[in-house]
Amino acid sequence: MRFKRTRYQFGCVERKERKNGPDVWVYRWREPETNGTITHKSKMIGSVKQYPTESEAWRAAEALRFSANPDNPAQHGVSWNALIDRYVAEELPARQDTSTFYLACLENHLRPHWGNYALADVKPFAMEAWLKGLRRSDGSRELSPKSKKHLRSLMHILYGCAMRWGFVPIAANPFGNRLIRIKNASKRLRKRRSLTVEQFHALLQHRLIAVEPFRTMVIAAICLGLRCSELFALKWSDFNWEKLTISVEKGVVRGVFDETKTTKSEGEVALAAELAQVIWSWKLQSPFNGPEDFIFADPDKGGKAPYNPYNLQRSRLRAAGVDIGFLADGLGWHSFRHTYRTLLDQSGAPISVQQELMRHADPRTTLAYGEAPDPSKRKANERVVRMVLPMKQEGRE
Repeated sequence: MRFKRTRYQFGCVERKERKNGPDVWVYRWREPETNGTITHKSKMIGSVKQYPTESEAWRAAEALRFSANPDNPAQHGVSWNALIDRYVAEELPARQDTSTFYLACLENHLRPHWGNYALADVKPFAMEAWLKGLRRSDGSRELSPKSKKHLRSLMHILYGCAMRWGFVPIAANPFGNRLIRIKNASKRLRKRRSLTVEQFHALLQHRLIAVEPFRTMVIAAICLGLRCSELFALKWSDFNWEKLTISVEKGVVRGVFDETKTTKSEGEVALAAELAQVIWSWKLQSPFNGPEDFIFADPDKGGKAPYNPYNLQRSRLRAAGVDIGFLADGLGWHSFRHTYRTLLDQSGAPISVQQELMRHADPRTTLAYGEAPDPSKRKANERVVRMVLPMKQEGRE
């Protein structure tokens, strides 16, 4: 029996007129059927506005050649541009804020520099050297170690996809942290700091926070430990006043409603009776207190959308934080989540309970939140000293 060798085909790119709208570029190839016949296939690449020249259309069509050569997609090499295109089309995370962040990293940094390279031509040493001097897109300052770490992780994800799709041989991923080192990758540039109880009480009396609904917002933030995306997505229907629970089912980021950050984050949250009274008091005052109204509905938007937490952070929290002596750059919504974990620690709650209340999938993430205040450190240290030092004997100097 003779086997027919599979030929690699490049296909062709053609410009096609349309009755309405600009012309489009079309990629065409042949696909063999099981009965021995050949079927002609085509797929639109994009309009001439997107790709003004044929060479640009060819570059965009590179990812489509994978469909034309499923048995050997990497025979003539695959570029990072093609890999990125397929990743965006098939693997980009569904969560809106994550996908937006990934796309920004891809389009602002990875594609412009590495897009035209073949996958095999990018080595870990070159990647590490590039990351060392990498600056923001506007050139204003060098990227933070954390941002560089995100880019390295994204390259690691892309290369993993390339191995899975057969573009490169399956081997150790060269874009891990062992081969690409980033200085201070695990070091925080900003000191993590939680509010003291005294600072929080001062915050409640600040002119920018003392008025409703901002007072209730910060009380709910520090008492529940919710992410601001989850807090501002809450509706009155999410509250069960009899069982004293809150159902956290979604989050809102830049006006887009989506799932919670992780599956662990979704579920019921206990509502203390004292906090329930504070929130119920706000419900009686709010002009938007129907079941499907947001608990912190923005009156400027007719109550159809919640306040924008980032706008409030800039206009109120930061300034109020500076005034109460919190930090030089002010206060943020995530500071309340850090404070919540610090207070849990001070209350003596086991780390397993803290993890559940913080709704973290990994307890190591919980440990990265909050801080032990100086009085707690001193008390803990004194307990250890008393345990190990011999007791002072009577009559002995």
